[in-house]
Amino acid sequence: MNVIDGSYRRRDEFREKQTEVVKQALRLGELQTEQGLNQELGLGRPGDTRWGSHYKTFTNMIIMFAPIIDVLDVIASHGHHSLDRVSAQGALDAL
Repeated sequence: MNVIDGSYRRRDEFREKQTEVVKQALRLGELQTEQGLNQELGLGRPGDTRWGSHYKTFTNMIIMFAPIIDVLDVIASHGHHSLDRVSAQGALDAL
């Protein structure tokens, strides 16, 4: 969350990747299209003592796993700052 959410450019890249995943799922018929479905999910930070927020963050991370990996891979390979590249690579290794 810290690596992707660290800049507007990374957040925009993440949104683009997530949009591609949703479009592909719609083409394949894997998502339903009704009012209130398929709303944009965020990676929000879990609260320190709120187990519900930890659960929501973990669930959203599972749903958005592929775009997260794609963006972290781009940052690890082409990040402008060495700290960003190292952080992204560490997150990739952990995931």
